[in-house]
Amino acid sequence: MEFAKADDLKRKNQHLIGKQYKGATIDELILFPTDIKLSKDYLNIYMQIKDGEQAIKPFSGVDVDVVAVFDKSTIDAQGFLFQTNILNLSSDLGVIID
Repeated sequence: MEFAKADDLKRKNQHLIGKQYKGATIDELILFPTDIKLSKDYLNIYMQIKDGEQAIKPFSGVDVDVVAVFDKSTIDAQGFLFQTNILNLSSDLGVIID
């Protein structure tokens, strides 16, 4: 989706922060490039700084999705980012999709 629309969707879903999903806590909502090469570049930046707002800046003109990041504390310990598109989350969480 276009960057501005995704950013608005992210803003509308801030209530998801702190909620549990499949045993994990949603710690952050981020914009994530949909292009596979750009998503790898973005992920390298994000894994270093762990700040979605800063990491997405170089990608502001590209197609993005809104992604929920779970248990950020495990990034350093396991070197892994547990995330999913917010559209994959349970409707019980109150995800706003428009």
